[in-house]
Amino acid sequence: ITVLQPGDVIGINPKNFFEGSFKPIKRTADAECIGHVKALQISFSDTNKLFSQHPELEPIYVQKQKDIITNTFMSYLLDGAVVSSSVKEKISKHCDTVKLEKDEFLFRQGDDGEFAYFILDGDCEVLVTGKDTEIPQSVSTLSCGQVVGELAVIHDTKRNASIKAITSCELLRIPYREFRYLIKALPSAMKRIKKLRSFRIRPRMIDGIIMHKRLSYDGQEKVVLEHPESHQLIELPDDGNTFIQLL
Repeated sequence: ITVLQPGDVIGINPKNFFEGSFKPIKRTADAECIGHVKALQISFSDTNKLFSQHPELEPIYVQKQKDIITNTFMSYLLDGAVVSSSVKEKISKHCDTVKLEKDEFLFRQGDDGEFAYFILDGDCEVLVTGKDTEIPQSVSTLSCGQVVGELAVIHDTKRNASIKAITSCELLRIPYREFRYLIKALPSAMKRIKKLRSFRIRPRMIDGIIMHKRLSYDGQEKVVLEHPESHQLIELPDDGNTFIQLL
């Protein structure tokens, strides 16, 4: 999922890096050498002692762990594409993580699209409230490794669905400006996002579907279908074989 370079930290689960003292846990991934490697090995007790005696090191460590999370996100999103260090630094500098308890909302339908998210741990439910009902309907479930809320950022629109945690969750939060910079700097990111979104929904045959045509961020004409009752928007990709739920 990622390649580590000299100066990177490895062996501490990055999803716990804001949680005070470090505790031994099971490894969550394999680390395999692809060349000659020399590394400094440090125990958990010595790590805790180091940070208690030298608090000035904490912001450096936090940034290193953010770099690892960002690398994981971009490696998954870009499916192995090469990313320049300047792009990584810009994204990592402005990202942070958010935690949700079960039944807590990440955002609600109608909110502004200020951030896109990448699920690091847990499951979330996608809820849509139709025009003629106040009861939200569950339309999809999102799990670890999926991007959430990116369409409102890409298309600069309001959220047209709510996201609620159905387990305890942790997500990487990418600000509006940095996410739009990422997809413009790396066109392959947009293709990967479309591919990942195509698995979110399996639409049913219903009457009264409304068809819209609009221009995408890169100036291409796209076909968008609108549900006649919930007014949920579904994008029809170029291949015509899959549907993409717009959040």
